[in-house]
Amino acid sequence: MKNVVFAIWDNPEWYNTLIFSANSFNKKNYQVNLIYLSSNKKKIIKADFSSKIIIHPIKKKFFIMDFIYFFFFSLKIIYLNKPDFLILFNRRALICNIFLKFFFIKLKIIYHNFDFENPKNINNFIEFLETKIEFFFARFCNILVFPEINRGKIFLRLAKIKSIKIIDFYNCFPKNYTPKKTHIPYKIFKKPNIFLVSRLGSIGPNHYIEELIKSVNFWKKNIFLILAGVSISKEYLIKIQKLIKKFQLDKKVKVITSVNNQLWFKILFKSKLGICFYKTNSISHQNMAGASTKFNNYLYANIPFLTHKNKDFIIFRNNSKVFKIVDAKNPKDIARSVNLLKSNKKLYSNLQKKGHKLFKSTMNFEYQFEKFFNCIIKL
Repeated sequence: MKNVVFAIWDNPEWYNTLIFSANSFNKKNYQVNLIYLSSNKKKIIKADFSSKIIIHPIKKKFFIMDFIYFFFFSLKIIYLNKPDFLILFNRRALICNIFLKFFFIKLKIIYHNFDFENPKNINNFIEFLETKIEFFFARFCNILVFPEINRGKIFLRLAKIKSIKIIDFYNCFPKNYTPKKTHIPYKIFKKPNIFLVSRLGSIGPNHYIEELIKSVNFWKKNIFLILAGVSISKEYLIKIQKLIKKFQLDKKVKVITSVNNQLWFKILFKSKLGICFYKTNSISHQNMAGASTKFNNYLYANIPFLTHKNKDFIIFRNNSKVFKIVDAKNPKDIARSVNLLKSNKKLYSNLQKKGHKLFKSTMNFEYQFEKFFNCIIKL
C-alpha cells in the first residue's frame, strides 16, 4: 500500500488544506499518518479527518526537547511506514525533519509554507534565526508549496534558491463540503430580515478593523456587523471595544473572540456580505488574493465580499470580477459599498453568480489538490 506522512508543528484543526489533503490521499488508497505537536495528548476530535487516518499527537514539553522528540518520533514513523512522501507544514516541522533526508535518501520531502517574512523586517531574534534556517533547509526539499505563487517567487529570491520547483495551492474548500452544525445562542442570529456583514479571522491592527467599525455609523437600517476570530492582543481588543462604545454601536456590532469551527461556519452561512481587508505591511498581506482564508470562505459560501484596493486584489478582480474593491482607509467608502450591495439586488446577484462559477471551476479544493498531486507523483 502506498504511504504518505504529514508533519505539522501545531494543532492541525485550523489547517483546512492539510485536513482535506490527508483525506484525499486516503481516498487515493494511501495510508496516511499525521504527526503533530499538541499541548495535550488527546487526539483531535473536532477536525474533519477520516477515521482511517492514523493520528500521532506529540505532547508539548519545552523548547529544545520538543525539537528532539519531534525528530525522533518522525524518524520512527518514517522507518516503520517507509512513505512515498513526507509533507511538512510550518517552519519548525521543516527544521526538525529535513534531517530525515540523510537517513532515508529516497524520501521525497514536500514543504508547504503558509507564511514567512523578509529577515530584514524581523525584530525577534528567534524568529529571525528560524527564518534564516528555513531558507537554507528549504533547498533540500523536492518541492516547495505556497498558498500564492508570488509568495513562492519571493521566497526563492530571499533564500537564494535557484533549482527547486514551486507550486501554488490555494486554501480552497471542496465543492461538496458540509461543515458540522451547532446551536448558536447569540440574539443577533434571531433577528428577522437583517443584512449581516461578517469579518472572519484574527482580530488585530493590520486589517482596517477600526475603519470598518467607524463605517457602521453610515450603514442603513437592519445592517449588522460581526467580528469573529482570535484577538491578537488584549490591548487591541480593548481599543476596538472602546471605539464601539464611543460611537454607540453596541447594538449593531458584535465581537466574538471564542470561535470554534462550528460557530465560524454558522456565522459564515448567516452572512450576506464578507469583509476581506489587509494592510500591505508584510509579504503575506501583499499577496493575499486567492490565498486568504477569508477570501476562500466567502467564495465557498457564495457570499459577495469587499476587499481593500491592494494591487494583488485589483489584478485578481480584473480577471474574475467576483468581489467589490473599496478604499478601506475611508469609512464612508466602505459604507457606500455595504449600502449599495444591500439595496442593489442585481449587482449582488451578479457577484454571487461569478463567485459561484469561479469556485466550481478552479477555486475549489479538488482542482487545487489534483494539480498538486499530479506534480508530486512525477518526482
